[in-house]
Amino acid sequence: MLFTFANAPMLMLMSGSLTAQVGNPSLLIAACIVLPQIIVAAASPAVGRFAEAYGRKIVLAVGFGALPLRGLIFAFSSNQWLVVAVQALDGLGGACFGVLMPLVVSDVAGRTRHFNLSLGVVGFAVGIGGTLGTPAAGWLADHYGTRLAFLR
Repeated sequence: MLFTFANAPMLMLMSGSLTAQVGNPSLLIAACIVLPQIIVAAASPAVGRFAEAYGRKIVLAVGFGALPLRGLIFAFSSNQWLVVAVQALDGLGGACFGVLMPLVVSDVAGRTRHFNLSLGVVGFAVGIGGTLGTPAAGWLADHYGTRLAFLR
């Protein structure tokens, strides 16, 4: 829940900043949306193999660690091409989180025969985090500035 609370508004905040700096940021925003999706699709099989070989904790740590690093870079840089490159971290975090969420739920709830219920509860929490993160970040950006919203 907290991961998506922090992750969901990142691109929205950065696209607002880019729009103010660049006349027509459509291509930039499109690249920021498509690049992470390509990375998730390409990296997910490798993430799964790595998790099986070396354990889930390290993969989760890498995935969760990509988010604050991305926020720090967004908070202190306004270079439009760096923003696109940093979106690759979103793809890495998304691959780690997307592959490992059902695996961890299976580890925890697999033997209880409540896997689907558990996965639904976790998915619901992820959705709530994503839903509440964007208005919270927007409120912070409006009242205290975009830099603080990225650092939250």
